[in-house]
Amino acid sequence: MYNEFSGQPTQPSFAPPTSFVPQTGAPPPTGFAPQRFGTAVAQDGGRPMTAIKAAGFSSRPVVGGAAGSGALFDPLNQAARTASGTLQRDPQTPEEICADLERQINTLVEESAMAASTGDKKTALAQAKEALRKMMTLQKQRDQFHLQQDPTNALHFVVHFNLACQLARAGQFEEALRTHNFMVKKNKDYTQCVRIRVSMGNIAFEQGKYPQAAKMYHMAMDSIPQSSKEMKYKIQRNIGHTYVAQHQYTEAIAEYEGVLEEHPDLASAFNLLLCYRALGDKAAMKDAFTRLLAIEQQRLQGPAAAQPQPGQQDPSELAGAVDPHPGEKPDKPGIAPDELTVELRARRTKAEKYIMDASKLI
Repeated sequence: MYNEFSGQPTQPSFAPPTSFVPQTGAPPPTGFAPQRFGTAVAQDGGRPMTAIKAAGFSSRPVVGGAAGSGALFDPLNQAARTASGTLQRDPQTPEEICADLERQINTLVEESAMAASTGDKKTALAQAKEALRKMMTLQKQRDQFHLQQDPTNALHFVVHFNLACQLARAGQFEEALRTHNFMVKKNKDYTQCVRIRVSMGNIAFEQGKYPQAAKMYHMAMDSIPQSSKEMKYKIQRNIGHTYVAQHQYTEAIAEYEGVLEEHPDLASAFNLLLCYRALGDKAAMKDAFTRLLAIEQQRLQGPAAAQPQPGQQDPSELAGAVDPHPGEKPDKPGIAPDELTVELRARRTKAEKYIMDASKLI
């Protein structure tokens, strides 16, 4: 009976060979070809076992090493593959060279805009200038290879407009205006000209040149398409700001009234109240304050408030039917609010400030 705990194990019935090395002068075994023995025996003068080691491989590969020094064996250059599975290689054809330059320009413009959004004016301006330099290189490459230029000039407009905006943010107003003037001569698209004129008006307003700013805004209004109504009301509100800065309150009231008739907003209603206060018209101030409250009430109810069905109670009469914070999600412990909730809260805080300040003035 076998028991692994019952004493010493029995000896095998056969004895293993003491050595694989044959005696000197002995003939090889029958049926085997002559071969050299002793390669696997750890003895003095014996050759190490390397016959099973594949060429080019190592147990500890070193990336970037020379051949035969433990370098990574990669005959197909698979390490150069990107996440998308394509091989990285330098552009060869003229079309590939220009396409690569376009990708670099778009990346620089995006990085410039991101830096400007975080308040890094220096980096934003540096990236914008680098994008312009690569844009000039792209144009030279297209001329050299006799390739067709972009008929829409979309990339040209984006690069120059971003550069002008970053120059204005950095306080270099004259260079920004020169860039805008160059763009107006280069671009014939009315939509693009509207944005350029508005930007030039904003720069003039920052410089305190209010008549020139109003002129630029009016030129933008004349070339704006009929489909861009929201942009039209924003430009009209800017025109009212220029009249307020020049103490021309009657003209400013006409502009704000025009905005409120078509596109009511809290900022225009509050500015209208300030203009009436500057003229000393208290009755008009109260009327403007009432309109301000009506705009806020419409915001709380929403643009598409549900109408009661026959036999149903009006939802506005129910207790708590009007959401004081429409669209805002309640805070959860340990979870930061989403961007939409943050934006809605900022707008609500601004609206409350308009109402509180207006109530103190009347």
